[in-house]
Amino acid sequence: MTNLSPSAQAVRVAFKTNQVVSIDGDSLPALAAVLRAAADQVSPEDYASFSGHVEYDQGLEARNDSVREALLAMADELEGR
Repeated sequence: MTNLSPSAQAVRVAFKTNQVVSIDGDSLPALAAVLRAAADQVSPEDYASFSGHVEYDQGLEARNDSVREALLAMADELEGR
């Protein structure tokens, strides 16, 4: 198998560990891992926009933060946090 990124590896391990076949309480940690991996890929924590237009950059960064927070909130909920 080729080397996986940390995010892909986290999803693989969670899937393998939980043997996800159907959506039930036992598969929730795997689903949370998928959401956390998606948050890291889609809305990185260190995202910064440098278009040169301050208001535009602030808007993009705020949108990134809100998407990340939403994905991580769903993961927390699935994990019972």
